[in-house]
Amino acid sequence: NQQDVVLLRDSSPSPLFGDLTLNESGTIRDVGVPYLVVETLDVSATVTVAAGVTLLGQWADSSLRVYDGGALVLEGTADRPIVLGPPDRTFTRPASFITVEATASEEDTRLSHVALSGAETCLTLHRPVQVADSSFADCSLYAIRGNTTGYSAGDYTALMSGNTFDSASNGADESYGAF
Repeated sequence: NQQDVVLLRDSSPSPLFGDLTLNESGTIRDVGVPYLVVETLDVSATVTVAAGVTLLGQWADSSLRVYDGGALVLEGTADRPIVLGPPDRTFTRPASFITVEATASEEDTRLSHVALSGAETCLTLHRPVQVADSSFADCSLYAIRGNTTGYSAGDYTALMSGNTFDSASNGADESYGAF
């Protein structure tokens, strides 16, 4: 094995099929090695990711998806950011590292001091959420893609501050509205 990781996947015999549903509130703690996300982790409860955690996505569907009133709290610090990115060797880019489809409120799901890189779209939002002091790098399509159906671009920008984007990331998806 080339790198020690904690494998996050469902219990099916094949690593290529099935999603893991996180339907009980809890915390993904920093255990000193990265977590390898090999499929979609559906979040339907409040899941907190601790400062310093690294989540690696290896497949096209390696992602965290918030739905059904769930919440995802990623609050790193300047000294210990939360890192989401590909491992050294990937088979394909994840389509979107984090997708927020439905959350109880804008305050429930939030990202602070999170470094996202290496996905087609690093963050996909179907509703506005708080995103602060985070960085986006090497996002081949969009750093943040937001659906403005029912929301205005201002609804998104009001909840975002201090974020940085590298030159390889295209920023916001203009077809969904610039924010």
